[in-house]
Amino acid sequence: MNNSPIVQALGKRLDNNSSAARGRVTSDPCLPERLPSIGFIQREANDLAPKAIIRQLRRSPTPPSPASDIHTDVPERSRRASQSSEASSASAPRSPKVLANRITAWTEPQPFEVFRAVERKDLVFLMEVRDHGFPLLLRKTGDATPLLHAMRIGQSHRDVAIVLLGAFSRYINHLSDEDIVKPRTKMILKALRTNLKLAIDYGLAKSQSDLTASFLQTLIMSEGDKWVWAQVSTISLALNAGTAGEPVKTAESAVRRFATKELGKADLIATLED
Repeated sequence: MNNSPIVQALGKRLDNNSSAARGRVTSDPCLPERLPSIGFIQREANDLAPKAIIRQLRRSPTPPSPASDIHTDVPERSRRASQSSEASSASAPRSPKVLANRITAWTEPQPFEVFRAVERKDLVFLMEVRDHGFPLLLRKTGDATPLLHAMRIGQSHRDVAIVLLGAFSRYINHLSDEDIVKPRTKMILKALRTNLKLAIDYGLAKSQSDLTASFLQTLIMSEGDKWVWAQVSTISLALNAGTAGEPVKTAESAVRRFATKELGKADLIATLED
């Protein structure tokens, strides 16, 4: 077969396609948005880092039983051990030294040791006190508490104040309804509120307002449902009254009155307004 006509037709078609002018793509430059400055990033980090640390401390596991509970359980444990001595005679013997270490592994420190740990920024020691003897972090010695002592030292010990505040929040979050009604728990919560109010007052007096909002949040958490329900009732009446009731102003005034008397004068603190 003679396919030359077909080949010639295909060649012409290819020549026509190659000679056709292609449309030029128009340029559309796009300038990326500039990165934020180092100063802006640093300010954001200083503002968000403490909040992230506090959230992490609040989510930490439930603290173990206090050392006092361990010592009170010693007689009962020894009684159980004497009753089951015959049944456990076949098992591997345990060293008395190991048992003694388990009971006396942690000794309650003196108040000056807690303050020394604050000064040395010994966070591991403070964590141990938090887990085994939390009231020691609230104890007032002279005119200072561990939290107030850390704030008086200055910004170099801001991380210590954050750790102590996280310990306060953690204690409140792990309280059950049965624990709140106990007299010992009420006494601890009262001391905790005193610590927070002293910290707020000192922060306002020395312009250390960066943790004021966190102090205030923990302070309200420590009050529990009673104060919240009372304010909900008050604000509901203001809402029902319409704009004349000024519900926003009523809520703000309630929080300011609850915190401390000096807090009502802190109109220019941005963290408080947040």
